[in-house]
Amino acid sequence: MNRLIGTGLAPEEIPPAVSKRDAPFHNGSYSVRVKERLNEFGENAGYTVLSKGRCGGEEKVVGALLKQLPWDGPPEPAPHALRFAVYAERNLSLRTLSGLLGLGLLNTHPIKVDGDVHANGSLRIRHDYLLIKPPPPTVTGYASSTAIGNIAVDGLDAGRKKVTPFIPKPAFDFDAARKIAKAEGVYIPHSVLDISLLGLAPKDKLIFIEGDLALIGLDLLGLSLMDRTIVANGNITGLLEVGGVDLVRTELNLIAKKDIRFLGAVTGLQVGGVLFAEGDIAIDGHAEVTGYTGARNIDIGGGILSGLLGLLTGSMHFGHELEYAGNFPPGAGFRTERFLVVERKELDKAAWDKGAW
Repeated sequence: MNRLIGTGLAPEEIPPAVSKRDAPFHNGSYSVRVKERLNEFGENAGYTVLSKGRCGGEEKVVGALLKQLPWDGPPEPAPHALRFAVYAERNLSLRTLSGLLGLGLLNTHPIKVDGDVHANGSLRIRHDYLLIKPPPPTVTGYASSTAIGNIAVDGLDAGRKKVTPFIPKPAFDFDAARKIAKAEGVYIPHSVLDISLLGLAPKDKLIFIEGDLALIGLDLLGLSLMDRTIVANGNITGLLEVGGVDLVRTELNLIAKKDIRFLGAVTGLQVGGVLFAEGDIAIDGHAEVTGYTGARNIDIGGGILSGLLGLLTGSMHFGHELEYAGNFPPGAGFRTERFLVVERKELDKAAWDKGAW
């Protein structure tokens, strides 16, 4: 069901409460009230829908509890924001410093985006350089924003710059991930300073942290040896991540309720799946993401240190593999506009008057 019954509104358009009164329908009329339901963490837990219909002299009130379903890959289409290799709800900047004078072995890796890229605000992709200009970035698809003047991608043909309406940010289902982690993964009810000390087993595919995750130094033992999804109900930060987090190219997903920030990722931040933050992504260094990169604002740049160590830095490469949804444990992932009717029943008129049941 792509739209909530009778409201004419898609889920991302629905405020905490919305109503529609006395809309004509055939020989009668109907009224609808929709209210968002929140869990104990203040996260969306579905919607309560009350509908009152009149036809002739008869009137009925029906209530339904709706829960939004996670996207589980084809054949259902992905939410629009997930159709891009890199997506920013506001502003996006990808840049590298092209080594010492832009010469010889000290060149940094070029920027490459395999797919489309979008930002509702400014969209900047460029190579900074000192004397000699390097080859332009590569975008295999198109770059889009809400205004053509927002798009500044070095070397991109004008025909591959598109103007689109505002595209809302996708919603990751943190509540579903929390429940799955409690049932069959690892649930940590506090912030974590070093995930490599948690003693994670190969079967631990989903780790949910009820707080912040801070990574310092080399985290091969904590993140890189197994496919897993790390969800933080706070920030994910990295300091001096020499190891790059995912050196052995596993199917790693990093999801943050707030920001993802890495300082000093000398050899580059490597994520073999999804890198997503409901807040901002800021990386002082290179990044390589296989599946999808999305956030409110994205600022990823080489920095002076990464530029001077061109041979050691990681790639600036962003891919888009729709099958990445299969990397999430079953039931976890992004929500879509598909809904499941959890409960539906006929109510008395008092329920309508109270606006609840």
